[in-house]
Formats: sequence, structure tokens, C-alpha cells
Amino acid sequence: MSAVAGPLRRVSIDGRSFSPAGAEPPKRVLGGPQISEIEANTDGTVRVITEFVPAQYKDVVLTLDDSQQDLEFLKSIQERNALGEGVACAFTEASNITYRGAYFIVGEVERDAGKATTTLTFKAGATSQ
Repeated sequence: MSAVAGPLRRVSIDGRSFSPAGAEPPKRVLGGPQISEIEANTDGTVRVITEFVPAQYKDVVLTLDDSQQDLEFLKSIQERNALGEGVACAFTEASNITYRGAYFIVGEVERDAGKATTTLTFKAGATSQ
């Protein structure tokens, strides 16, 4: 079987569907433990410093429809996120595989008026297919 690559087909945020707009696919990070540093000891051994990295989708470009108040909807999601509440999101890849999880919108929620889009980063503790 050959690999399938390309931009996202569909994004759902708290049950609301958005059309991905970016020609470039976002970056998906599986999350979990990751080595952040290796430090040398004086006897020639090393210490491995690890950190937990959340699952994430970076640089997700979505089309915003002003008549649907999409920007206001996303801002309300971010306000819920600020209270510690992740929201159900689903990302359907070019391969037609959908990844789901309780995600947080990280960073600014802003609209590019020239393109009617927003570029967002989503982070979550765990995801599933």
C-alpha cells in the first residue's frame, strides 16, 4: 500500500465543521515522552532529561465564514480552553483517517481579512483514531 499525503480534508471543532484552506498540510505531532536533553556526568555516563509533549496539529489553516460567526465561535472555544476545558476536535487527513481528541487552541485567534482564514495550533493530552 502506498502512503497518502496532502492537506487536511475536514476539521471539526466541538461538532462544528470547518473547511481547511491551506495548500500546505499542517504538522501533526503524536505527543508523549520526548528527550529534551542529554547531560554528561563526570564519570563518562549520561543523564537523560525527558519531558512530556502534547499531541498537536500545528499551522492548521481554516476558512472562516463571517455569516456563521466562525471567528466568534473559535474565540468562545478558546475562552473555554482558558478554563481548562478541552473540546472535541476531529482532523480528517488526506488519507481519510480521522484523529480525534480533546484539544486546546493555543495562541492567538485572528482572521486574515484578505483570505477569510485563520491559522491555528491545537494541542491535546491524548488522541485516538
